[in-house]
Amino acid sequence: MTEVELERKQLCETAIESRRTIEIIAHRVTALYFKLKCNELKGDEPASKDRSLQLENDRKLTTIGGGEVSQRNILNPMELIETRSIQIVEEFQNQMDASKRSSRRSSSIMSPKMFAQAISNVQHKNTPNTPDEESAKSEADQESSDDDDDDDDDDDDDDDDDDDDDDDDDDDDEGFGRPMSVHDIRREAAVSMRPSTSSDQHTALVMQPQTVLARL
Repeated sequence: MTEVELERKQLCETAIESRRTIEIIAHRVTALYFKLKCNELKGDEPASKDRSLQLENDRKLTTIGGGEVSQRNILNPMELIETRSIQIVEEFQNQMDASKRSSRRSSSIMSPKMFAQAISNVQHKNTPNTPDEESAKSEADQESSDDDDDDDDDDDDDDDDDDDDDDDDDDDDEGFGRPMSVHDIRREAAVSMRPSTSSDQHTALVMQPQTVLARL
């Protein structure tokens, strides 16, 4: 049994070594194959130079799966596509500008001068003021507020004068209007005969005949 186990162990080691040898040979064969293919491609280059450029480009593009790929063959179509796309965009932009120019109003367009003025105004608002500017601004605001108060007082005085004039006019109209009727005289007499205190009642009784005579 011991001899059988030793022989079996030797056979396993021999199989492992033979497998490693086969792998090494396979790697060397693969490397030699690639080297031969590279030499074949290099030897094929002078023959391809004699052909036309179009045929060479077509051959390289069709052999993209197993042959070489030229960078120039990819960049040239990309440049053509980019140039054409730029031309299309430029033409579309010119058409849009022409259509907008015909329908756009002149009042909605900001001239360069107006744009510069707007920019300067925004910058002036955003810049911080110095202490002198702040004090001058506060004094100007105080003066403007004082002027507004004076104007308001003058307006109030004018309104009071107008009200007094209106009252005088109303009194004049009542004095020079139609004479009082008997009904008006009785109504005023009834109002004057309802004083709140005894002194007011006495005064009303004394002044009632004089008021009636003055009205007549």
